[in-house]
Amino acid sequence: MSDYFTDKLSDSSLVELTGSYDESIGAYIVTFYNDESVSFKERVDGWVTRLSFTPEAAISLNNEYYTIKDGELWEHSNTTRSNFYGTQENTTVTPIFNDAPSSIKNFKKLSYEGAAGWTAAVDNDQQNGEVATWKKKENIYFNYIKGLATTWNNTTQAGEFDTSEFSIQGIGDVSVSSVDGSGFRLDFAEDINTSLQANVGDQVFVVPQGGSNIFQIGECTSVSGKRLVVDNDLSVTQPAAGDYIFFVKNSEINTSGIIGYYASAKMTTDSGSKKELFAVNSEIFMSSE
Repeated sequence: MSDYFTDKLSDSSLVELTGSYDESIGAYIVTFYNDESVSFKERVDGWVTRLSFTPEAAISLNNEYYTIKDGELWEHSNTTRSNFYGTQENTTVTPIFNDAPSSIKNFKKLSYEGAAGWTAAVDNDQQNGEVATWKKKENIYFNYIKGLATTWNNTTQAGEFDTSEFSIQGIGDVSVSSVDGSGFRLDFAEDINTSLQANVGDQVFVVPQGGSNIFQIGECTSVSGKRLVVDNDLSVTQPAAGDYIFFVKNSEINTSGIIGYYASAKMTTDSGSKKELFAVNSEIFMSSE
């Protein structure tokens, strides 16, 4: 929170503030109009959480917390979690793993102690991953961190992949291009990178000669020596000789753990009921070891 208020108050659209005290949880709540609220607790001498609701006014009465939104009065002391003004929101908690901050680490597994029903999105400065399902042993939920699926929109030229990741590898310029059934047969002057595999979800991309746009062609269906066959399931124009080709490994099945200096694990539950989250842990290895 060191520069949180500096950033918020420098935005002229957020300078309208309201403040209130929630007696039921012992927290003072500051609301940035139509943005978010943050709560402060004296007993920890710090800002403890961000809140997605943004009331027009709020008050505590008889140890109950009430807010006003669009002229209506809402009571917050009820059993339904993260339901504000008739809209069910997700509940999230984001711990950060930052031991040995100067070293690149491999975050292999994630585990937590608490109730069932949480999912985890794991991000760091190098890669992104997730834990969507868990195994339970001795009252601890755990699983390997898997990479996120690569996405790319040929029309908007936007998507989710980072060319600095090891999962993205270049092949080279096309020497000969021809049609092969529903796809393309691409020949190269040199042997193709052996990490490219057929029929496992590895995706092939093209950068047309002299251009900067990237187009996803489809899945690799055959690779041998200097020849690659791609299933053109995205109706992309046939690559021409001189076009640059690269591929992206299927990160969902090829990534076990993510590499980076730190990792944040965004724990989310979409349940409106109470879900305990006592502790979150990660199995971490130094990348160089």
